[in-house]
Amino acid sequence: MSPVEIFGLSASVVVAISLTMSSIVKLRWLNLVGATMFTVYGFQIDALPVWSLNGFIVLANIYYLRQIYTSTNQFDLVNIDVESETLQHWLGSYKGDIQNYFPTYQKQLSDNTQAMLIMRNNQVCGFVLANTEADNAEIVAEYAFKEYRDFKTGEFLYQQQGLKTKLNVKTLSCHNDIPDFSSYLVKMGFNQQGNVHTL
Repeated sequence: MSPVEIFGLSASVVVAISLTMSSIVKLRWLNLVGATMFTVYGFQIDALPVWSLNGFIVLANIYYLRQIYTSTNQFDLVNIDVESETLQHWLGSYKGDIQNYFPTYQKQLSDNTQAMLIMRNNQVCGFVLANTEADNAEIVAEYAFKEYRDFKTGEFLYQQQGLKTKLNVKTLSCHNDIPDFSSYLVKMGFNQQGNVHTL
């Protein structure tokens, strides 16, 4: 197999992987890389249909990524009963994924737990469970559906003070030692000491 054929095969793999992404942002970025590789490959083998089509796909991905990163989203938090059928359905449906980030969240649920739906442009994009005491809210779980995991939800909740305002508290805390979620909280402005994160 020639180096050109290997490059073309690599482009195919990248495009195939992009189509498995549940996050539209990751899909667009990977598809952009794959289409760019295919455009180069098309030039290398002098195949007009290949490089012209993939050149168009590159431009389309750039356009939609720009829309994603520059569009203005309207966020809100809507209270929902912890025992509501809707929330319990989601907790059951996404139980495994939730426990990947909050292994002990079920043990932290109490009569004091408040549940809120995260709304993004009037669409439910996730939910938050929190226990409030005095001026602090302890985050029991914060879950965004995979297609909305682009940090904009977190920016609304934490950097724009959406969660503090909704709960009328001065501080937020979260006990979590899952590396991916800890890194996310730090990125959102939390201070970390061991497994304790405060904002």
